[in-house]
Amino acid sequence: MLPQLAARVEEDLTGAYSALLQQLHERFPSDEQLDSFAIVYSEYFASAFDTKDFDKRLDTVIELYGVERKTASSAKLSPVLNAGRLRDQKASFVKAMQSACPGPPVAHVRQGGDETGP
Repeated sequence: MLPQLAARVEEDLTGAYSALLQQLHERFPSDEQLDSFAIVYSEYFASAFDTKDFDKRLDTVIELYGVERKTASSAKLSPVLNAGRLRDQKASFVKAMQSACPGPPVAHVRQGGDETGP
């Protein structure tokens, strides 16, 4: 009897644990999503700047907020951010953030996304 009870308790706890993990994953952003917001903080630009890393983070933000979504009832929701404008303003945003943030010399980004020297 005791082994059967222990097995049932373990099964119940495992099910509760799995349900809790699923709810946490549904309610909170992933690490990648949270990391993508580093681009809005000056500390990100004060460190060694990497265009590919910035682009990856920007793409993640656009995937989250720059696309149309549907509700459970299939109602369309407009994007929160304009993906085209974000991409168009990338170079000026990076330049402004880099000039406002002291740090090591970093590469500058041209409008087309190419890097030039410090």
